[in-house]
Amino acid sequence: MNKWRRAVGLGMAALLLLLAMVSACAPKGVAPPPVEKPGAKVKVMVTTCFTGAPAPAGTPIDTGMIHGLRYYSAKYNVPIEVLWEETGCDVKRDLLAYKRAEASGCVFHTVCASSSATACARKAEKDRTMVVGHHAPWVAGDWTEPERWAFADAVPYSAQGGALAKWIKDNWTEARKPRVGALLYDDAGAWRSFEGLEWGCNKFGLELIGHEVVPFLGTVDTTTELMRLASKNPDWVFLPVCGGSEATV
Repeated sequence: MNKWRRAVGLGMAALLLLLAMVSACAPKGVAPPPVEKPGAKVKVMVTTCFTGAPAPAGTPIDTGMIHGLRYYSAKYNVPIEVLWEETGCDVKRDLLAYKRAEASGCVFHTVCASSSATACARKAEKDRTMVVGHHAPWVAGDWTEPERWAFADAVPYSAQGGALAKWIKDNWTEARKPRVGALLYDDAGAWRSFEGLEWGCNKFGLELIGHEVVPFLGTVDTTTELMRLASKNPDWVFLPVCGGSEATV
């Protein structure tokens, strides 16, 4: 059964790649030939973050993932059955959803939160029954080797912090070094973003004055942490947080 599920999943990926290549190579104005519809359904599980502090950020991402899969299923005549389960970006609930997806015969399981993606990637690497998707920027925990069992967006979270440091350096006009602080979630994506900021500050000559950390789930009011950062007189505060917590800033 596991070999069959894996074969179906890999077959789906190969089919979509072939469709993309045929579409790209077809002469202008000429539609690519129709593709024969596979006989078996491909089951996909999407875990969502429709509730909790991260929901304002997670909801459009998760909704786009669900509708995107259904759109491409119809467009390319691939029988994808999209399942979804609300986990609120909680790692334990995402791992339970992973087990239920595996038991339901899913070949692809995709999550939003970075820490959940890392945990599920380790499961996929060990079990070798499902491919894990991370529908957010890439983090180091998504990497498995020698075979890839987890995939994410091409741009890593660390690029955010590095890009901000570069922008500050390019637009700073005073003789002194700019002072930069950070307020971040206790989540893999936020920590990778902060690592990018640390790298950028060292490379471009910025003064990193420190950082504050808030829980990933349940945090909304970050006034205390922001006041602690403000007492250090920063010129910039980097905010790798999202949703309700970011709105209060």
